[in-house]
Amino acid sequence: MTAQATEPLTEPSSTAASCLGGVQPKATYAPATEQECAEIILEAQSAGYGVVPVGASTCMDMNLSPRGSAYAWLHTGRLGHDVQIAASDSLVTCSAAAPFATVQGLLRQANQRIAADPPYAAEATVGGVVAANAYGLLRCSSGPVGDLVVAMRMVTGAGEVIKAGARVVKNAAGYDLCRLVAGSRGALGVITEVTFRTNPVRQKTLEHAADVPDLTQGLSAAWALHEELPRLDYVAVLGGQDQPNSCTILYGASGSAQYLGSVEIQASAVLGRHGIMASASDPEAASAAEDARRCLHGCGMGSAIRLSVPRASGLAAATYVAARSERWVWLVPCGILAAGALSRSDTAASRLVEMCGLVLERSHQCVWLRKPLDPGLARRLPALSPSVRRLIQGLKSVFDPVGVLSPGLLDGAQ
Repeated sequence: MTAQATEPLTEPSSTAASCLGGVQPKATYAPATEQECAEIILEAQSAGYGVVPVGASTCMDMNLSPRGSAYAWLHTGRLGHDVQIAASDSLVTCSAAAPFATVQGLLRQANQRIAADPPYAAEATVGGVVAANAYGLLRCSSGPVGDLVVAMRMVTGAGEVIKAGARVVKNAAGYDLCRLVAGSRGALGVITEVTFRTNPVRQKTLEHAADVPDLTQGLSAAWALHEELPRLDYVAVLGGQDQPNSCTILYGASGSAQYLGSVEIQASAVLGRHGIMASASDPEAASAAEDARRCLHGCGMGSAIRLSVPRASGLAAATYVAARSERWVWLVPCGILAAGALSRSDTAASRLVEMCGLVLERSHQCVWLRKPLDPGLARRLPALSPSVRRLIQGLKSVFDPVGVLSPGLLDGAQ
């Protein structure tokens, strides 16, 4: 390994310097190339400790307990900020360390954009957005991040540099590994480069937020808003124990000035029928939307869970989740609910664990974004089905044969 690759950061970020699950890291490395990254991973294998990839850490689960109590941070900040825009092909290729908002700004100059809006976009790295599947509120209209990725490069847990997909608009050759890696949170490989499919910049956009003093009223109004205006970019409901029995309806749209004018009239009519007469100004709506994005991806939570429910069950599920969470958000069009405990109290985390069990009993799906810190609570998490466990173990064995990457992340599948 080169000296440059093995030298820890002299001024690591506060996140990189922090510990994982109460365990201090052995070191923080900052490789400048894919080869150096591979060498660090291979050295970790030989030494018997784990490697935790970290970008800006905006969506990381800091509650993980690394097996063997030995790991090192692998900071991607020196892997480059290159951005190559092919506007005529509707593609952009960027280094994994490039800040997402910076890439969006460069694309805007070429009249293009990536159809995702992750939380902390100014800090979040491209690689981190893909690894965490940090789609934001635009999941309602644009799908998950994996749907936007056409190619990537990554370093596996075996120390191999591999390429997935192709830098073409349409690629139907073979299995789409990009969608598999998106959302894997560093457990399958360290993403070093990503190629996104882009879309034309939206002519105009609007964001509105309406505070509703009655929870049942707000949930019903949000459902009606989605049903009657299905072309909205998103409809979401945000709530929490800081405003019990109330909520905030969020909705956004994009298009021509004429279309947006029509949307405002129709949305006001729908909300008016539910006794909701006013919506917040754009700056207030933007702030509420960012709060919703952070809740959706568990940012700043002591523990957090995300649920997928049948769309028709969304209203009932949202009512159930709202009564048991310190913070929650419902993406109405796609049946996604996220809930979290703002505090690190065992009581709040216990409610989420109980909720997880009941959700799985009802054949819904759940993903833990922040596992409870308390080991006893973590052991109460419902076990995966044998078939899902075998699938996860098989994928892990192919990409990371000795389990060096993100140790502890998939312990629920062990």
